[in-house]
Amino acid sequence: MLNYIHPLDRDHYIDVVDGLLSGKNFMKNFPIIRPDDEMQWIDTKTFPINNQQGEFYRFAGIAENIT
Repeated sequence: MLNYIHPLDRDHYIDVVDGLLSGKNFMKNFPIIRPDDEMQWIDTKTFPINNQQGEFYRFAGIAENIT
C-alpha cells in the first residue's frame, strides 16, 4: 500500500502504522496515487485487532474514494 501513498504523506503513514501496532485507531483523508498515476483522495478508518491474549494480531479498515 505504501507505493500508492502520495510521497509527501509516506512518513505520516508509517507513523500511523506504528500507532496501529500500539493499539491506536486511525481516521484521516489523504491522497493516493493510482497505478495509472491519477491522484485521488480517500477517507480511511482503520483499527487494530488483538488476539485472545490482547496482543496485536492484524488491523482492519475501510477506505472510500472521496474524490
